[in-house]
Amino acid sequence: MIKKLLVIFMLALCSCSEEGENISTEDNLIEITFATDWKAQAEQGGFYQALAAGLYEKNGLKVKIIQGSANVNVPRLIASNSVEFGIGSNSFIPLNMVANKIPGKAVMAIFQKDPQIIMTHPDSDIRNLKDMRDLPIMISDASIGAFWLWLKSKYDFKDNQIRKKTFSLAPFLSNKSSIQQGYLTSEPFLVEREAGFTPRVFLLADYGYPSYGAMVLASSNVLKNNPEIVKAFVDASIEGWRQYIYDDPSLGNELIMLENNEMKEDILLQAIKKIRNYELVSNEISKGLDIGLMTDIKWESFFKTMSINGVYEKDLEWRESFTLDFINKELLPGTSITKNRFWKGFNDTVHYLSPKNKKLIETREKIQKSIDTFHLDRKGKKFNFNEYKIFLKKIGYLKKSGKNFKIQTKNVDKEISSICGPQLVCPVSNERFLLNAANARWVSLYDSLYGTNIIESEEGGSERYDPNRGQEVIKYVREFFDRYIPIDGTSWKNIAGLKIDKKNLIILKDDYEYKLKNEDKFVGHRGDAKKPSAIILKNNNLHFEIIINPRAFSAAHDIAGISDVIAESALTTI
Repeated sequence: MIKKLLVIFMLALCSCSEEGENISTEDNLIEITFATDWKAQAEQGGFYQALAAGLYEKNGLKVKIIQGSANVNVPRLIASNSVEFGIGSNSFIPLNMVANKIPGKAVMAIFQKDPQIIMTHPDSDIRNLKDMRDLPIMISDASIGAFWLWLKSKYDFKDNQIRKKTFSLAPFLSNKSSIQQGYLTSEPFLVEREAGFTPRVFLLADYGYPSYGAMVLASSNVLKNNPEIVKAFVDASIEGWRQYIYDDPSLGNELIMLENNEMKEDILLQAIKKIRNYELVSNEISKGLDIGLMTDIKWESFFKTMSINGVYEKDLEWRESFTLDFINKELLPGTSITKNRFWKGFNDTVHYLSPKNKKLIETREKIQKSIDTFHLDRKGKKFNFNEYKIFLKKIGYLKKSGKNFKIQTKNVDKEISSICGPQLVCPVSNERFLLNAANARWVSLYDSLYGTNIIESEEGGSERYDPNRGQEVIKYVREFFDRYIPIDGTSWKNIAGLKIDKKNLIILKDDYEYKLKNEDKFVGHRGDAKKPSAIILKNNNLHFEIIINPRAFSAAHDIAGISDVIAESALTTI
């Protein structure tokens, strides 16, 4: 028996690669192992999407994903170089690695918001975290030394509020006044399925909890010896997550369900919906352009909170827990703005506006609670309009009209004074209308055409992406450009590329170079002149932005790499 074990041990040694060496396969792909923190699920969906869609292979990697479990210690696997990459569930993981001198760093953060929540019953009087002060809350043992410290620091929670959270929902469901921690994509869905009601959810990140979630950890070995592998993995993962949340996630979901037979499609789809709606990965404005981002400012905020509460020594080298070398590469190149200057400005803006926004939200909740109470107290009674109007004025819902004023014509925007176009007119007193009007001004021409009956196809009502319909959309846009922004000597159809030469737009096709018939319709570009990321055109003073991103799903069959056309669809009058 001893001899048999010795032989096995020697074979294992012989099969191991040297430190710093990554094995290349016959198809010249570099073998990479990636360890997750739990069984295959939507919270890891972007990685499975990247694997299933061939994005890792496209970047020269043959990636093997190892599912996690309660017994898998990802930092230890990273430290021993057993895997090149792994998931760090929250910001504690990389900092704990530094504190315990475990090599490895976070290289990107998939979740900009930690998905930790606290939930209550829907008919509870609790409207925010402050309302939970002094009330019993069921949390796990692990959370006592984690986000609970932040709640104690910011909201003056006390340890005597803690009640033990079990794996069963029964204690929560049986008591309508109960409060329990959970995971955004898990417990609320289970409550809906088992009890038939939707719990009220409080995402801690929306109240300022500064932890990241689902970070990619990289071993010191691969960071030091093969940074190009890290870059390839990060870039492919970013695109995988963009596809999974904002395009068609079916490839990733199929692979997840194949790997984890306990996972069902309805669970995955509800999780994807929550990840998008709560903007865990990105927001609805950038829609994936900022996936993976981390900042010194947010890391410092998290570390300071935890070090003040005694989790970490105050002299801990917290910056050693992460590196920004593989992100923050898309937005600022080509501008005179440094990374630190941008994020400082962003941080200043957030910290200036957040308290104001928070106060507005609290005011709204207070007014809504007063209105609810007013109606409940008069349930079954005849409605008195004058009484209701007086009440609304008293609580500040209705305000007195201001003094009359005139809008002067001096320094009026061109959109109002000289540019012809449909006007979106809205009152300046309604912030929501203003925001909707501003967002409505620029839209994706691809999305708009795909989602309407302008493009006719048999699969027009399908929820799955129809590639034939997608090609019809591209064809329509090319014909649109041929009519209104024509190329001199050829068509926009099947162009091979776009570049800038001496401030002129050059269109490449069939080994020839062409220009616009009216070169004044070219406004400018973003990115490198020889390989721009966007081209801006105009017609009748309305602008079109051609987005060039060969990695995008929508550009998969476009030889010019055009992934979308953003149109200035209307003008806004405020």
